[in-house]
Amino acid sequence: MRLQDKLNCLRITQKLIIWIMKYSPRSGEDWDRPELKRMFVNLKKNVYDGVLVTDQDRLTRNKKDFETFVEFAKSEGLLLYTLDKIYNFINDDDVNESNTQTEIDNHFIEITKRKLLRGRIHAIKKGVYFGIAPYGYMKDEYKHLLPHPKESQTVKDIFDMYVNRKLNQAEICQILTIKGKKTRAGKVFTPRSTSLILSNVAYIGVVSYKLQEESAITVEGAHPALVSMEVFQQAQSIRLEKRKVPQKSQRGIYTLSKLLECSCCQQTLSFCMKYSKREYKNTLDKSGRELYILNCYASKGQKAKLEHKLSGLPRCKNNGVRALRVQKKVFKELKRYLIEHAC
Repeated sequence: MRLQDKLNCLRITQKLIIWIMKYSPRSGEDWDRPELKRMFVNLKKNVYDGVLVTDQDRLTRNKKDFETFVEFAKSEGLLLYTLDKIYNFINDDDVNESNTQTEIDNHFIEITKRKLLRGRIHAIKKGVYFGIAPYGYMKDEYKHLLPHPKESQTVKDIFDMYVNRKLNQAEICQILTIKGKKTRAGKVFTPRSTSLILSNVAYIGVVSYKLQEESAITVEGAHPALVSMEVFQQAQSIRLEKRKVPQKSQRGIYTLSKLLECSCCQQTLSFCMKYSKREYKNTLDKSGRELYILNCYASKGQKAKLEHKLSGLPRCKNNGVRALRVQKKVFKELKRYLIEHAC
């Protein structure tokens, strides 16, 4: 059947056809895609007969994610249209064939990844740098990093002020601004930009490259270093010491982080800071915020939320609560337990 004949089989808008064919090919390994979420929402309205893609792996290459789509298609009575076949997942033969195709797609992508990894390793060992050259460097015709005639001195000055002169990053930025030094984008230096420089191993001649789900490739002496190993390590020690802040000031890390689980749905609960009163929220006064434990649904990741929506199951009825109340209860019970079981 020709592609046009397949389109005629679908009572479907041109918008959706463009939607699937335009956005999915770039992201078959990513299930958490805005356009894919929009597709599911529209398919739930029961105005479409199916989904059209060039190949099955344009939806997803992940077997578990594809099984989620199959269950959704069964419940909604949807067909999957590809250029080679129309899949009706109520038919066991079509389900088995699609599962086989998923295994073939996964095998192909793994082979491609291994070939890409071997090629990248070989190129990096020859000094090739993938991506934009870090501030302080430029690339030659062979994509090797060379010290930039002006920027490289600024990098050396930043390490010198941070390690030898013991200046903090805000002070370093002020001095660079006074000297008229700017980033490659033409903006003044900020603690964020200097932090990226102070933490980049490229300045000691090291290239570190990581493919998704693969071990990092590290090559030493790949290009000329701008600072010595000793100075770089001293900078990391200073940065580590400065990162030791009170727990209250640490974002996303709290006393009971990853330790609380809902007894009804077994969801691991997350935390967030909320304004305790409207007056604080209206003035954005952060001193008026308190730590809250989120409810079970809000604690889920984006992928888990989507799967929950597709399942049609009701949300857990347990609500969020002030973290302080839970902490007091936990410590009270812990104290009681220790007293009762003291030797």
